[in-house]
Amino acid sequence: MKSALPPELETKRLAIARVHNRLIIGVLLGFWAVAASIVFLSPRPISMRTLALYGVLVGAGVIYAMYRIIRYDKAISARLGFVCPHCQAPLYEPRGFINVTGICPKCKRSVIGK
Repeated sequence: MKSALPPELETKRLAIARVHNRLIIGVLLGFWAVAASIVFLSPRPISMRTLALYGVLVGAGVIYAMYRIIRYDKAISARLGFVCPHCQAPLYEPRGFINVTGICPKCKRSVIGK
């Protein structure tokens, strides 16, 4: 699919997306590694309370990692200059369609014409 963004903005979007995807893959691999180590290295029998505690801790870790990735996306957008010319908000969103529409996800104005 052809992008509606100018080439310089599309290049920045793709660079941010590559970094974002690598970080997400790292979080997923880390999650599965921790989950597997809990299953295989925990003493038997494991109580449901202990298993629930592990689940809460791992879940909290994943949620915090996702929060940090989203903050990093905003920071790298600002550093690369991939911001809206109208509202100065970061244009990158993981499931955004800015490359299709050319519309800022925050202020809903076109970033192509300016």
